[in-house]
Amino acid sequence: MKTTWILALLLIALVLVYALLPTGKRASLGTGEVGFSVADTAAVSRVVLTRVVDGQAGSQLVLQRQAAGGWLVNGRFRAFQPRVNTLLETLHLLHVRQPLPEAGQQAGRQLLARQHIRIEVFDEGGLHKSIQLGTPGKDGKGSLMMLQGARAPYLVEIPGWNGYLNSRFDIEEAQWRVFPLFPARLPDIQAIALHYPDTAQSFRLSRSLPQAPWSIQGAQAASHTIQNYLQLFQQPVYAARRAPNALPPEQAPLLSIQIAYFSGDTTEVRFFSSPSTTALYLAQTYPNGPPLLVQAFVMDKFFKKKSFFLKE
Repeated sequence: MKTTWILALLLIALVLVYALLPTGKRASLGTGEVGFSVADTAAVSRVVLTRVVDGQAGSQLVLQRQAAGGWLVNGRFRAFQPRVNTLLETLHLLHVRQPLPEAGQQAGRQLLARQHIRIEVFDEGGLHKSIQLGTPGKDGKGSLMMLQGARAPYLVEIPGWNGYLNSRFDIEEAQWRVFPLFPARLPDIQAIALHYPDTAQSFRLSRSLPQAPWSIQGAQAASHTIQNYLQLFQQPVYAARRAPNALPPEQAPLLSIQIAYFSGDTTEVRFFSSPSTTALYLAQTYPNGPPLLVQAFVMDKFFKKKSFFLKE
């Protein structure tokens, strides 16, 4: 019996592979069948991604637009806005590449019934669109999709883009949220220190009380230069997302930033070069925080050296 079941699954898989091969066919299809795209993404208020296996809903990710701007992940975390923008752009550009041949439609439905990501798009009027997202296309373009209430699945793509759509609908929370590096605001901070391998360029800014003036340790610096730098810490600073791999244990940091708060707490974040691009830094909250990816254009303005404050 087990062997028969395995053979049946293999047969379904083979039929599906055949079904996803490009055929060049086009058909006259109704909007209820192929209206995957979202025309006005500015009106989207919420997107819910749910993993469904054998009809049972599992893990879920909720993206909610905020009235003050930005998005929240699962009602708790600030969303990484470029990732949300890519999702909205994807929803807007969804396009049917081709219908499946009749021989592959049943196999496609069975595959979606077994497992899919349910994409629910909401606006002020409620549920605007619900889509089932299945396996990637065989040739590396597009993915299997079916609208709620539709009769058949289709191979859907973004015109001109080579790649699967599945990666744009990841339901792992860590891929969507930003991570706080320095969560406190400036009024809570008592001291800020940057440590470089060249200790002559390291510095420490501090004040004794919340209303006391700031000074740089062991030197004289213009107050306006210090104040301009401190403005960077008026808002919490966030990392873009978690790094896919752990930091090599032998990798030395480029620098570290230590922040002391009036509460007595301290934060130390170490920054490392990225092996793949100069547009990102790797960061880690010492001693055992997860490795994070930080955009260089966000952090470069923080990475001043002592000589910066001593200029006339």
